[in-house]
Amino acid sequence: MPRQTSDRCARRPRARPMPPCTPLPTRRPPVTPEVRLPPIPGHTGRRRFAVGDAVVADALFATPNRVERLQIEITTGCNLACAGCQRTIGIAAGQWTNAVMKRAAFEKVIANAPPARVLVLQGIGEPTLHTDLEALIRVARATGKFEVISFNTNALLRSLDDYLALARAGLGHVSVSVDSFDPVTAELLRSGTDVVRLEAMVAGLVRLFPGMTLSIVLSRRNLGELEGLIAHVHRLGVRFVEVQPLISYADGSMPHCLDARDVAEARAILARAGRAHPGLVLMPAAALTPNGNRCRRPFRALYVTVDGFLTPCCTTNDVDLFGRTDLLNRSFAEAWAAEGPRRWLDAFFDRDDAICHGCAFNPAGPEIVRPDLATARAHQDGGRLPEAEAALRAVAADPTVVESLHRLGLILADKGDDHAGAALLEASVTLSDEPRWAHNTALILGRQGRLDESIARLRALLAARPDYVPTYRSLAARLDEAGDAVGAADVLSILVERALDSDAADALASGLEALLAGAALPRNLIFLANRLRMAGRQDDARRLLDRRLAVAPDDLEARFTRAIAALAVVHRDEAEIDTRRAAYARDLADVAERVAQASAAERAAAIGVVGAAKPFFLSYQGRDDRALQETYGTIVAALSQSRRVALPAPAPAPRLRIGFVTYYFTLHSVSKLFAGWMEHLDRAGFEVFGYNLSGGSDATSRRIAATCDRWHQEARSTEAWIDTIRADAPHVLIHLELGMSDVAIRLATHRLAPVQCQTWGHPVTSGLLDIDYFLSSDLMEPADGAAHYRETLVRLPNLSIAYAPLDTVGGRLRRSDVGLRSGATVYMCCQSLFKYRPSDDVALVRIAAAVPDSQFLFIAGDRRPPTVIFRERLASAFRAAGLDPDHHLVFAAPVPFENFHSLMEIADVYLDSIGWSGGNTTLEALAAHLPVVTLPTGLMRGRHSFAILTRMGLDEGIAADLDGYVAAAVGLADPGTRAAARARVAERLPRLYGDLEPVRALEAFFVEAVARAAAATTTADAPAPVGRSVDAA
Repeated sequence: MPRQTSDRCARRPRARPMPPCTPLPTRRPPVTPEVRLPPIPGHTGRRRFAVGDAVVADALFATPNRVERLQIEITTGCNLACAGCQRTIGIAAGQWTNAVMKRAAFEKVIANAPPARVLVLQGIGEPTLHTDLEALIRVARATGKFEVISFNTNALLRSLDDYLALARAGLGHVSVSVDSFDPVTAELLRSGTDVVRLEAMVAGLVRLFPGMTLSIVLSRRNLGELEGLIAHVHRLGVRFVEVQPLISYADGSMPHCLDARDVAEARAILARAGRAHPGLVLMPAAALTPNGNRCRRPFRALYVTVDGFLTPCCTTNDVDLFGRTDLLNRSFAEAWAAEGPRRWLDAFFDRDDAICHGCAFNPAGPEIVRPDLATARAHQDGGRLPEAEAALRAVAADPTVVESLHRLGLILADKGDDHAGAALLEASVTLSDEPRWAHNTALILGRQGRLDESIARLRALLAARPDYVPTYRSLAARLDEAGDAVGAADVLSILVERALDSDAADALASGLEALLAGAALPRNLIFLANRLRMAGRQDDARRLLDRRLAVAPDDLEARFTRAIAALAVVHRDEAEIDTRRAAYARDLADVAERVAQASAAERAAAIGVVGAAKPFFLSYQGRDDRALQETYGTIVAALSQSRRVALPAPAPAPRLRIGFVTYYFTLHSVSKLFAGWMEHLDRAGFEVFGYNLSGGSDATSRRIAATCDRWHQEARSTEAWIDTIRADAPHVLIHLELGMSDVAIRLATHRLAPVQCQTWGHPVTSGLLDIDYFLSSDLMEPADGAAHYRETLVRLPNLSIAYAPLDTVGGRLRRSDVGLRSGATVYMCCQSLFKYRPSDDVALVRIAAAVPDSQFLFIAGDRRPPTVIFRERLASAFRAAGLDPDHHLVFAAPVPFENFHSLMEIADVYLDSIGWSGGNTTLEALAAHLPVVTLPTGLMRGRHSFAILTRMGLDEGIAADLDGYVAAAVGLADPGTRAAARARVAERLPRLYGDLEPVRALEAFFVEAVARAAAATTTADAPAPVGRSVDAA
């Protein structure tokens, strides 16, 4: 078993374990289980001893001429990080140094040691790390003292040839630790395990060592795999399998350890395995087969640490138990007769030591129990403090029960015994990294008047354990007490942010209520409010902002953000859209009026809200947003006025400089749609500049960068980006989207080029004064499209893009991976949930009613408010029609990009979202040969799929109304109809790719627009042409 001694690090006895720091802390680490050899033929097994028998006592205490087992720890280094291992714990605590027993020391120990049936060269570490292992084996064999030389190994470091050399040197047996061949389970239990190599090594080692033992440490993590694991290793040729239970260091790890029911299940599994595999010898540890006898291992076995000290057994690392008795400088007879071993063995003879409680190798069974902490808890939690104190004092006699020290310390502190209470509290914090202990100790310090120290402790705990929620509330309360109300609010704001990140609804509600009840608001109020509204908690954002406006009604940042927060991510019904839209229009008009009346200084003070508060979700309501967007654009222009600079006239150049700006040059729908423009612009007449606002880099951005004449990527401030772009002096600046990126909106409020454009990367008018043109698709735009834009609409031919097919090589998904039935008709609905309006839910209900074995696949794996609202809304619509939503609706977690094509392939039909049509998503669905059903609306953002299908000549997928949409989708449930549709998609797919006609039209537009701007004006305040349409074809 793994052990450590006290010279090379801050070692503690097993009775005082180091703080657990892994998901599975154990009292006895599972890294290197005790080596158990197969039974020797003719050996009758362990003798039984009657406690108190004088003859037995004399036999036990006499210096043995020969021991059953000698275990020598030759190294404490290891190549794995196993859950619960003292080495893993020590490294995490910064209290571990690897040590190696030198050959000279080993020779001394071997010379002084008695003969033994088995010599085990292993302790807490991995023995094959020892560079002189072969030499140590030869030294041991040369003494002739040992029948068998063995060690336990994880089998991952050395080759089979190395083991053959070790066998020739004298190694007679190996035990291999295998808790699982499943990569996930193996990583949880023995981090760093290569299960493929491990399986191969087991198969090879069993051929070299036919008596090889395979050792399994059993926990709830791998109990379900036990039967299969035994069968697997038996097929590999293993004949001897040892199984021992995982033992917990502390109550907190008990959920991972076997309880009585699990032990019974393990016995049943072992019994079945024994019957199923007659040639297999199963060796369960004593704790799995208790017989009521006392353990006598310390009288029959020796355990030597890497420093040469003796310990009572393999389950403890406390060399002080034997009085630091060593085998380096004295014979075994002298060591056995020394005061330390005699004193401990005398006490152990008729009562178990604390190290025996719950030991995997103790045959006593349930008679040995841990102190009753539950009774002490019940007394203390029930307010019966005298009874609690008495119980805790009894429990605290076992220092492994760290909670007892802490609870007793709290009681003593409450009684006014600050010195004794503080000592116990500090001890509990030292012995365990349980955050409750550190938290309560800090609170006691505050109650004792040591407020600064209490605050410092709570800050340190928050940094170390940001997942422990009570610390936030306590630290905020202490800061309030110290007179720092804003600091308290800042702490609560961090709690709310982290709760948003982890989707912790209770912690989020707690933090928000505390913020609303506090004396001050956090310094990052606007940022926090924007985070809340983007997470679908827009009403919580407005509550916070209302508090601010109650004391500062002229705060333009708060008022503007509150107006934006009227918009919801997902709506329960169409009436909610009407209500929120009206509230937004009213609040936005109020902001516009206040901004118009504000001083230049007041506007400048609010410039930080530009970009941060943006009406992203407005456009998903399915209405014409031009008027509202123009109001928004006028507001942000006024707020940004103080930062505007004069636009220098571009210097004469042989080629026009075209700049492309976006936050989404990495793998994203924006980069997929518009990279073709940058690649195919004729370099004889144009230079291409790329401005990667995110600073991110991946294969997509690197490919795009390679097409540019100049590429800027490093993340920088808005001001720095303005300077960068002005220095390049582009003739035309194209924002590939305006509406998603904060930085892009801030840049778009400035005149950085004579001609400034946006594309349909976000297909709605920006409303910004400094954007001159909206570059769109002639096929996508309705006849009255120009009326929907503040910018001049430019209709590029066809789809407007030079689209390239995506690489579809990647992972392969099965329907069962995402909860789909193999025989169902699967309708893909993989757009963001806010693109599905309540009024269109009826289409899915009608399709489901007509296609009983249908499933609709949505991508939404979280439980945040927008997802919950959407799921409840859709489920209600299905139930109202007498349909079972669980039979039809499937919500899967997002898949990695490399699996997205495969996700499309397991569907049968792509149902386009109505009102906000799929662009890139539709193109990817078609690449998987999915038939597409779409219903175009009167706005360009509802007509992308219409344009794509029109370009392909697939009019049968285009519905004229909702009835036609349902009919087309239902018709495709027929396998023959669907197969024919898929064939037509495959045949006409090339029509979508490599279309350079839009690029040539774009070039012509650039020349004309630059000439027009030069003829008009080059001043920074030149008005942009608005409300017109240009046919770039």
